[in-house]
Amino acid sequence: MKNFRSLTKRIVFLLFSFIFLSGANFNTLAQSSKQVGTTGISMQEQQIDHKRRDDFHRRDNHKKDDYRRNDKKIKPIVIYPMAEDHFNIFLSKIKKVSFKDCKMTIVEVGCINNYFTCRQVLSIMKLFSFDDEKMQVLKIMNPNILDKENGEMLAEHFTFDSSKKQAMTILNK
Repeated sequence: MKNFRSLTKRIVFLLFSFIFLSGANFNTLAQSSKQVGTTGISMQEQQIDHKRRDDFHRRDNHKKDDYRRNDKKIKPIVIYPMAEDHFNIFLSKIKKVSFKDCKMTIVEVGCINNYFTCRQVLSIMKLFSFDDEKMQVLKIMNPNILDKENGEMLAEHFTFDSSKKQAMTILNK
């Protein structure tokens, strides 16, 4: 009997300790699953709100950080014509090819990401003998000409007046 009582006391003690401990675990588990803070807002929402406030304050403090902005001024994009060394190589590649279609292809490829002056375009146009070929070169290279105000020198290189007028209209587009 004595063993039975001690055994029941132990079982009751273990049962109460289990209920007590398991109740505490359930409370902490419920709290961690919801993650509710003292304000009733979930911790995740509080973190998002905190990030928003930080972003707002960062944006608001831009007046104080104006000294940093001077270092990061927006610089204008400057486009330069093709360097003379590279242009001479480009010109020699056009001269080496004998067929008109191949020359036009080289001119088209050379115009990718490159810009030219009217003098450079004129030296390429001199490689062609007919006005229609020269006009085709001008049409290809027109978007990449930097000094279109000097376009009259290109127009004067054509033989016929109609070709000169057409060249001026192409350059003024």
